[in-house]
Amino acid sequence: MLTPDVTELSRLSPHRPMRPPVYEPSTPTTILPGLTVGECRRARVRSARSWPMLEGRDRRCGRRVITPMSDLGQRGATVLTIAAALLALAAAPAQTKTPNPARVVLTGASEQRIAVCGAVRRARVAGVGSTVAARIPGRRRVLSVERCRNGRWVERARRLEGAVPTASDGDFRIRPAGRRGRAAYLRVGVGEIVDAPVTFRVRNENESLVSCATDGREYDIHGSLVGPRAALSRPQAAATLYLHGLSYGEWSWRLQAVPGYDYAVELARLGHVSVAIDRLGYLASAGPDGNDICLGSQADIAHQIVHALRQGEYVMAGAAPTSFAAGPP
Repeated sequence: MLTPDVTELSRLSPHRPMRPPVYEPSTPTTILPGLTVGECRRARVRSARSWPMLEGRDRRCGRRVITPMSDLGQRGATVLTIAAALLALAAAPAQTKTPNPARVVLTGASEQRIAVCGAVRRARVAGVGSTVAARIPGRRRVLSVERCRNGRWVERARRLEGAVPTASDGDFRIRPAGRRGRAAYLRVGVGEIVDAPVTFRVRNENESLVSCATDGREYDIHGSLVGPRAALSRPQAAATLYLHGLSYGEWSWRLQAVPGYDYAVELARLGHVSVAIDRLGYLASAGPDGNDICLGSQADIAHQIVHALRQGEYVMAGAAPTSFAAGPP
């Protein structure tokens, strides 16, 4: 039997020469005496062993011999083990590690479950001018601060972690800027203050005891409703109707030229809801000739507005009208 040349087989393990494969008597062979070199090259010697094999080349015959893995030595077996492990890792499905979402933490205010910007949430409640700080555990990041206006988050502003503005009443949402994460909610003072235009449809008639002539036609009375959104959401919401004098208008209750003189806003900061209007024939509430309006009709129109507030039968810009506490008709 031809003995394979181990020179090239030893290249698989440069630190340790490999011994030639051992052919057991029971190992079948296809090398027969008298074969030509070409026929010898096409012949194959197969090992009867069942474990994995590696192939080498016999220079003298040009045939391939199959060498058992145990003959490669310890280093060759180690290389094969590492290769098998790498293949297994490559075939395994990739497991993407999901980072923990950033979470905004507020300090300096108590937590309550309240309605914030149209939804019930867990929010921190703080007084106007109090010190509230926001941070994201882990490292210093930029925050996005949003304010609620008419049930929507607007007025976005970016700021570093630290003190949160509490100079005025409002509902705020604070979350990580530029990435997803868990937001924190903050109510300062009474929360969001609603300041919405309202319109009442009335009839210029006089059913009072003050005798005067009217035209009996319908007109629109314009004004504004101001109050905390939280107060408007109460089951027994209440409002106050403010009427101006003979030579004034709604502006007398809402003097905004001087800070602190907007009566409706100042009352809203105390938790009250106010309705201020231009009476029929004044400014925004244009009406008939002055001769067709009298004190009796003005009193009748005021009664119609009170009834509309109780029943929610008026138009409120940007929201559904609130029905206030019912009373005697």
